[in-house]
Amino acid sequence: MTDQTTRPGYRIPYPRDPFELYVGPFWTPEGPEPDGTVTLTVEARHCNGGGAVHGGMLATMADLALCWVAVMDLPDERVVTVSLTTDYLSGAVEGETLVATPELIRRTGSLAFCRCEIRAFDGKDSDPAGRIVSSSTAVLKRMRRTPR
Repeated sequence: MTDQTTRPGYRIPYPRDPFELYVGPFWTPEGPEPDGTVTLTVEARHCNGGGAVHGGMLATMADLALCWVAVMDLPDERVVTVSLTTDYLSGAVEGETLVATPELIRRTGSLAFCRCEIRAFDGKDSDPAGRIVSSSTAVLKRMRRTPR
């Protein structure tokens, strides 16, 4: 398990979420205009018995990215997942970097609709665009953020 608590140029999107801290660490680039991108360096603990990233790990990463993009410009709101649909398109293995690229499609007064693609990069530039590992869509319920 990693003991990584800092990564130059990145930050943890939800530093108080115990599940995401335990499963990750997930990172989002620092900068004045965040785009919702979330990254993860695959470790053995993220993989199933066959050596590929576990489907539940990919669903967790997609859910985090989708929730992140839905409210990142709404500091007084949070969202909860109503529906998450994930299609698994290829595998990823230990040592690769996963990059989730979410997109906010639409918001209504009470819901947000988003989609996300996760790509794997092996660090060898064999595919500079990465390999699509999964594709997800979500319906998220918008809620007022309450102080902890």
